[in-house]
Amino acid sequence: MTDRTEAPSGSIRVMAGLYFVMFMIPVGLHAWRPLLRFPAYGTDFVKTMLTDALFGFIVAMLVCAVSFVVARCTRVFDELARGIAQTLGPVTVSEVFFVSVFSALGEEFFFRGMIQAWVGLIPASVAFGLLHLGPSRKYWPWTAFAVVMGFLLGGLYDWRADPLLSGGVQFTANFVNLLWGGPAQDAAKA
Repeated sequence: MTDRTEAPSGSIRVMAGLYFVMFMIPVGLHAWRPLLRFPAYGTDFVKTMLTDALFGFIVAMLVCAVSFVVARCTRVFDELARGIAQTLGPVTVSEVFFVSVFSALGEEFFFRGMIQAWVGLIPASVAFGLLHLGPSRKYWPWTAFAVVMGFLLGGLYDWRADPLLSGGVQFTANFVNLLWGGPAQDAAKA
């Protein structure tokens, strides 16, 4: 991790802007025509949210474990992790945190809350994967992994009607993978 006080890198600012727009589109449309689903507010609301948070954390840790094992055991995913780290460049813990928050909120509200609500799980999961196309063919395994994650996150959203569950899984997986297995870790070694 870098210890710097200058402004975030250009790629971080662009990602934050993109994710903010992705978040605001479904929120704005929801104000016009409700499409986002949330757990019902009632006597079991707190229990539902705590259960979803715990379950989401467990799922995210399993995703992180799988991604770590796959990255350590396969050359293609190891090179992919290094390529993503190189693309992002050195990042601070706060940048990793904010990228993880913005990507989780933006992508989950956009893909699960809007796209999945309109066209279903399969097109939303494929579109989610296509968002994760990299600048070259070497990133295609990342795209395939993102499609699988799209199905996992979309399934969680359909099951619990809670974008915060799928968003929590995505936030935690992104944060942990970027912090301990990606750009922030590579920057700390430099």
